[in-house]
Amino acid sequence: MLTKEIKKPTPALIQYIRIALKNPGKPKQELVCEERARFSRKNVRINPSELEEYRRQCGFEKSKYLPFTYPFLLTFPLQSALFLSDAYPHAVMGLVHIRNIITQHKQIPVDATLDTDCTLIGPEKVHNGELFTFYTRMFLAGELVWECRSVLLKRGKKNPDMEKAATLDVVDNAQRIVDWEVPALTGVKYALLGRDINPIHLFPFTAKAFGFKQPIAHGMWAKARAMASLESHMKGRPAEVTVDFKLPIFLPGKAQLGFNVNEDSIDFGLTDPEDGKPYLAGQVKYL
Repeated sequence: MLTKEIKKPTPALIQYIRIALKNPGKPKQELVCEERARFSRKNVRINPSELEEYRRQCGFEKSKYLPFTYPFLLTFPLQSALFLSDAYPHAVMGLVHIRNIITQHKQIPVDATLDTDCTLIGPEKVHNGELFTFYTRMFLAGELVWECRSVLLKRGKKNPDMEKAATLDVVDNAQRIVDWEVPALTGVKYALLGRDINPIHLFPFTAKAFGFKQPIAHGMWAKARAMASLESHMKGRPAEVTVDFKLPIFLPGKAQLGFNVNEDSIDFGLTDPEDGKPYLAGQVKYL
Protein backbone atom coordinates (compact mmCIF):
# COMPACT_ATOMS: atom_id res chain seq x y z
CA MET A 1 0.00 0.00 0.00
CA LEU A 2 1.23 3.47 -0.92
CA THR A 3 1.88 5.70 2.12
CA LYS A 4 2.86 9.35 2.19
CA GLU A 5 3.01 12.25 4.64
CA ILE A 6 1.69 15.60 3.35
CA LYS A 7 3.82 18.27 4.99
CA LYS A 8 2.65 21.35 3.06
CA PRO A 9 -0.81 21.01 1.44
CA THR A 10 -1.22 22.43 -2.05
CA PRO A 11 -3.69 25.37 -2.22
CA ALA A 12 -7.25 24.12 -2.57
CA LEU A 13 -8.01 25.91 -5.87
CA ILE A 14 -4.95 24.40 -7.55
CA GLN A 15 -5.85 20.95 -6.25
CA TYR A 16 -9.39 21.23 -7.48
CA ILE A 17 -8.31 22.32 -10.96
CA ARG A 18 -6.02 19.29 -11.08
CA ILE A 19 -8.88 17.05 -9.94
CA ALA A 20 -11.22 18.47 -12.58
CA LEU A 21 -8.64 17.96 -15.33
CA LYS A 22 -7.56 14.47 -14.31
CA ASN A 23 -8.37 12.09 -17.15
CA PRO A 24 -6.18 8.99 -16.99
CA GLY A 25 -6.47 6.04 -19.33
CA LYS A 26 -8.31 2.90 -18.42
CA PRO A 27 -6.41 0.78 -15.86
CA LYS A 28 -4.39 -1.97 -17.51
CA GLN A 29 -5.92 -4.58 -15.22
CA GLU A 30 -9.02 -4.91 -13.10
CA LEU A 31 -8.60 -3.29 -9.72
CA VAL A 32 -8.81 -5.38 -6.57
CA CYS A 33 -10.79 -4.07 -3.59
CA GLU A 34 -8.13 -3.23 -1.03
CA GLU A 35 -6.56 -0.44 1.01
CA ARG A 36 -4.99 1.36 -1.92
CA ALA A 37 -3.10 4.21 -0.23
CA ARG A 38 -2.84 6.08 3.08
CA PHE A 39 -1.77 9.73 3.29
CA SER A 40 -1.20 11.58 6.57
CA ARG A 41 -0.68 15.03 8.12
CA LYS A 42 0.76 15.91 11.49
CA ASN A 43 0.25 18.86 13.84
CA VAL A 44 -2.95 20.13 12.25
CA ARG A 45 -4.28 23.21 14.04
CA ILE A 46 -7.76 24.73 13.94
CA ASN A 47 -8.18 28.11 12.24
CA PRO A 48 -10.41 30.12 14.66
CA SER A 49 -11.93 32.36 11.97
CA GLU A 50 -12.79 29.37 9.76
CA LEU A 51 -14.31 27.59 12.74
CA GLU A 52 -16.45 30.62 13.56
CA GLU A 53 -17.65 30.85 9.95
CA TYR A 54 -18.46 27.11 9.97
CA ARG A 55 -20.57 27.55 13.09
CA ARG A 56 -22.39 30.47 11.49
CA GLN A 57 -23.10 28.70 8.18
CA CYS A 58 -24.22 25.43 9.76
CA GLY A 59 -25.98 26.75 12.86
CA PHE A 60 -23.77 25.41 15.63
CA GLU A 61 -23.63 27.18 19.00
CA LYS A 62 -20.30 28.48 20.27
CA SER A 63 -18.47 25.93 22.43
CA LYS A 64 -15.04 25.01 23.70
CA TYR A 65 -15.31 21.87 21.55
CA LEU A 66 -15.40 21.41 17.78
CA PRO A 67 -18.78 20.75 16.13
CA PHE A 68 -19.31 17.04 15.49
CA THR A 69 -18.85 17.37 11.72
CA TYR A 70 -16.16 20.07 11.64
CA PRO A 71 -13.11 17.77 11.33
CA PHE A 72 -14.41 16.74 7.90
CA LEU A 73 -13.19 20.12 6.60
CA LEU A 74 -9.66 19.19 7.62
CA THR A 75 -9.70 16.11 5.37
CA PHE A 76 -9.61 17.95 2.02
CA PRO A 77 -5.79 18.05 1.60
CA LEU A 78 -5.55 14.29 2.11
CA GLN A 79 -8.56 13.32 0.03
CA SER A 80 -7.55 15.55 -2.87
CA ALA A 81 -4.00 14.17 -2.81
CA LEU A 82 -5.36 10.62 -2.85
CA PHE A 83 -7.63 11.43 -5.78
CA LEU A 84 -4.65 12.75 -7.74
CA SER A 85 -2.42 9.77 -6.92
CA ASP A 86 -2.07 6.60 -8.96
CA ALA A 87 -4.04 4.82 -6.21
CA TYR A 88 -7.19 6.25 -7.81
CA PRO A 89 -6.65 5.58 -11.54
CA HIS A 90 -9.89 7.17 -12.81
CA ALA A 91 -11.27 10.58 -13.65
CA VAL A 92 -12.68 12.16 -10.50
CA MET A 93 -15.60 14.22 -11.80
CA GLY A 94 -18.91 12.40 -11.69
CA LEU A 95 -18.38 10.56 -8.40
CA VAL A 96 -21.44 10.67 -6.12
CA HIS A 97 -21.16 10.91 -2.32
CA ILE A 98 -23.85 8.45 -1.21
CA ARG A 99 -23.08 7.71 2.45
CA ASN A 100 -21.15 9.33 5.30
CA ILE A 101 -20.44 7.76 8.69
CA ILE A 102 -18.75 9.80 11.43
CA THR A 103 -17.73 8.29 14.76
CA GLN A 104 -16.68 10.66 17.53
CA HIS A 105 -15.11 8.87 20.48
CA LYS A 106 -14.35 12.03 22.43
CA GLN A 107 -15.10 15.72 21.95
CA ILE A 108 -12.20 17.66 20.45
CA PRO A 109 -11.13 20.96 22.09
CA VAL A 110 -11.00 23.95 19.74
CA ASP A 111 -7.31 24.48 20.57
CA ALA A 112 -6.35 20.87 19.80
CA THR A 113 -3.35 19.90 17.68
CA LEU A 114 -4.31 16.83 15.65
CA ASP A 115 -2.58 14.15 13.64
CA THR A 116 -4.70 12.72 10.85
CA ASP A 117 -4.55 10.10 8.14
CA CYS A 118 -6.84 9.08 5.29
CA THR A 119 -6.98 5.71 3.56
CA LEU A 120 -8.47 5.12 0.12
CA ILE A 121 -10.27 1.76 -0.03
CA GLY A 122 -11.87 0.08 -3.06
CA PRO A 123 -13.24 -0.56 -5.52
CA GLU A 124 -16.14 -2.55 -4.08
CA LYS A 125 -18.49 -3.79 -6.79
CA VAL A 126 -22.16 -2.99 -6.21
CA HIS A 127 -25.37 -3.20 -8.20
CA ASN A 128 -24.89 0.04 -10.15
CA GLY A 129 -21.11 0.46 -10.29
CA GLU A 130 -18.24 0.58 -7.82
CA LEU A 131 -17.75 2.12 -4.40
CA PHE A 132 -14.63 3.86 -3.12
CA THR A 133 -14.31 4.76 0.56
CA PHE A 134 -12.19 7.45 2.18
CA TYR A 135 -11.51 6.35 5.76
CA THR A 136 -10.19 9.24 7.85
CA ARG A 137 -8.89 9.20 11.43
CA MET A 138 -8.07 12.05 13.82
CA PHE A 139 -5.69 11.53 16.74
CA LEU A 140 -5.18 13.77 19.75
CA ALA A 141 -1.97 13.03 21.70
CA GLY A 142 -1.91 9.58 20.07
CA GLU A 143 -5.53 8.75 20.98
CA LEU A 144 -8.11 8.08 18.24
CA VAL A 145 -10.86 10.65 18.87
CA TRP A 146 -12.71 10.94 15.54
CA GLU A 147 -13.12 8.85 12.39
CA CYS A 148 -15.10 9.16 9.18
CA ARG A 149 -16.06 6.93 6.27
CA SER A 150 -17.09 8.76 3.12
CA VAL A 151 -18.52 6.36 0.55
CA LEU A 152 -18.54 7.46 -3.09
CA LEU A 153 -20.21 5.76 -6.03
CA LYS A 154 -18.49 5.53 -9.40
CA ARG A 155 -21.26 4.72 -11.81
CA GLY A 156 -20.26 2.27 -14.49
CA LYS A 157 -20.79 -1.31 -15.49
CA LYS A 158 -23.85 -2.63 -13.70
CA ASN A 159 -23.75 -5.87 -11.77
CA PRO A 160 -27.37 -7.08 -12.07
CA ASP A 161 -26.70 -10.25 -10.10
CA MET A 162 -25.95 -8.15 -7.00
CA GLU A 163 -28.77 -6.86 -4.81
CA LYS A 164 -29.11 -3.16 -4.18
CA ALA A 165 -27.55 -2.18 -0.85
CA ALA A 166 -29.88 -1.43 2.05
CA THR A 167 -30.11 2.23 3.05
CA LEU A 168 -31.66 4.18 5.90
CA ASP A 169 -35.27 5.31 5.56
CA VAL A 170 -36.39 8.86 6.24
CA VAL A 171 -38.05 9.00 9.66
CA ASP A 172 -41.86 8.73 9.72
CA ASN A 173 -44.11 10.61 12.15
CA ALA A 174 -41.30 12.84 13.41
CA GLN A 175 -41.76 14.16 16.96
CA ARG A 176 -39.81 17.34 16.18
CA ILE A 177 -39.80 19.45 13.01
CA VAL A 178 -37.41 22.24 11.96
CA ASP A 179 -38.01 24.17 8.72
CA TRP A 180 -35.08 25.53 6.74
CA GLU A 181 -34.74 28.25 4.15
CA VAL A 182 -31.73 27.41 1.97
CA PRO A 183 -30.49 30.58 0.19
CA ALA A 184 -29.12 30.62 -3.36
CA LEU A 185 -25.53 31.27 -2.29
CA THR A 186 -25.40 28.44 0.28
CA GLY A 187 -23.30 26.35 -2.11
CA VAL A 188 -20.86 29.16 -2.89
CA LYS A 189 -20.30 30.05 0.76
CA TYR A 190 -19.75 26.47 1.88
CA ALA A 191 -17.50 25.78 -1.13
CA LEU A 192 -15.21 28.65 -0.16
CA LEU A 193 -15.13 27.45 3.43
CA GLY A 194 -14.87 23.70 2.83
CA ARG A 195 -12.72 24.00 -0.31
CA ASP A 196 -15.12 21.76 -2.26
CA ILE A 197 -15.58 24.04 -5.25
CA ASN A 198 -17.33 21.52 -7.48
CA PRO A 199 -19.23 23.59 -10.13
CA ILE A 200 -22.51 21.79 -9.39
CA HIS A 201 -22.68 23.69 -6.06
CA LEU A 202 -21.95 27.21 -7.34
CA PHE A 203 -24.11 28.98 -9.92
CA PRO A 204 -26.93 28.07 -12.33
CA PHE A 205 -24.69 28.19 -15.41
CA THR A 206 -21.97 26.03 -13.83
CA ALA A 207 -24.53 23.51 -12.53
CA LYS A 208 -26.27 23.29 -15.93
CA ALA A 209 -22.95 22.46 -17.56
CA PHE A 210 -22.98 19.26 -15.50
CA GLY A 211 -26.62 18.37 -16.04
CA PHE A 212 -28.32 20.05 -13.06
CA LYS A 213 -31.15 22.56 -13.53
CA GLN A 214 -29.89 24.61 -10.56
CA PRO A 215 -26.89 24.47 -8.21
CA ILE A 216 -27.26 21.99 -5.35
CA ALA A 217 -26.28 22.17 -1.69
CA HIS A 218 -23.29 20.19 -0.44
CA GLY A 219 -24.32 16.96 1.26
CA MET A 220 -21.92 17.58 4.14
CA TRP A 221 -23.39 21.05 4.68
CA ALA A 222 -26.82 19.42 5.01
CA LYS A 223 -25.47 16.83 7.46
CA ALA A 224 -23.75 19.53 9.52
CA ARG A 225 -26.88 21.73 9.56
CA ALA A 226 -28.90 18.73 10.80
CA MET A 227 -26.30 17.93 13.48
CA ALA A 228 -26.51 21.52 14.74
CA SER A 229 -30.17 20.89 15.59
CA LEU A 230 -29.37 17.58 17.27
CA GLU A 231 -26.30 18.47 19.35
CA SER A 232 -28.30 19.78 22.32
CA HIS A 233 -29.93 16.35 22.58
CA MET A 234 -26.63 14.48 22.20
CA LYS A 235 -24.96 16.41 25.03
CA GLY A 236 -21.44 15.55 23.84
CA ARG A 237 -21.89 11.78 24.19
CA PRO A 238 -19.65 9.55 22.05
CA ALA A 239 -21.67 8.60 18.99
CA GLU A 240 -21.71 7.26 15.46
CA VAL A 241 -23.79 9.25 12.97
CA THR A 242 -24.69 7.68 9.63
CA VAL A 243 -26.28 9.60 6.76
CA ASP A 244 -27.47 8.29 3.41
CA PHE A 245 -27.76 11.01 0.78
CA LYS A 246 -30.90 10.58 -1.32
CA LEU A 247 -31.82 13.50 -3.62
CA PRO A 248 -30.16 16.91 -4.13
CA ILE A 249 -31.37 20.14 -2.51
CA PHE A 250 -31.69 22.63 -5.35
CA LEU A 251 -30.73 26.23 -4.56
CA PRO A 252 -32.50 28.34 -3.52
CA GLY A 253 -34.84 25.98 -1.77
CA LYS A 254 -36.55 24.77 1.37
CA ALA A 255 -36.03 21.72 3.51
CA GLN A 256 -37.65 20.21 6.56
CA LEU A 257 -35.72 18.36 9.25
CA GLY A 258 -37.71 15.79 11.20
CA PHE A 259 -36.30 13.75 14.08
CA ASN A 260 -37.22 11.39 16.90
CA VAL A 261 -35.15 11.34 20.08
CA ASN A 262 -34.84 7.87 21.64
CA GLU A 263 -32.98 6.65 24.74
CA ASP A 264 -29.99 5.30 22.82
CA SER A 265 -30.37 6.88 19.39
CA ILE A 266 -31.84 9.67 17.27
CA ASP A 267 -33.52 8.98 13.93
CA PHE A 268 -33.67 11.92 11.55
CA GLY A 269 -34.41 12.83 7.97
CA LEU A 270 -34.42 15.81 5.66
CA THR A 271 -37.22 16.21 3.11
CA ASP A 272 -38.82 18.67 0.71
CA PRO A 273 -41.64 20.26 2.76
CA GLU A 274 -43.90 20.54 -0.30
CA ASP A 275 -43.83 17.05 -1.79
CA GLY A 276 -41.95 14.98 0.81
CA LYS A 277 -39.07 14.02 -1.47
CA PRO A 278 -36.19 12.69 0.66
CA TYR A 279 -32.92 14.61 0.74
CA LEU A 280 -31.16 12.52 3.36
CA ALA A 281 -31.86 9.91 6.04
CA GLY A 282 -29.75 9.62 9.16
CA GLN A 283 -29.30 7.97 12.51
CA VAL A 284 -27.34 8.79 15.65
CA LYS A 285 -26.20 5.78 17.69
CA TYR A 286 -24.52 6.31 21.05
CA LEU A 287 -21.38 4.29 21.71
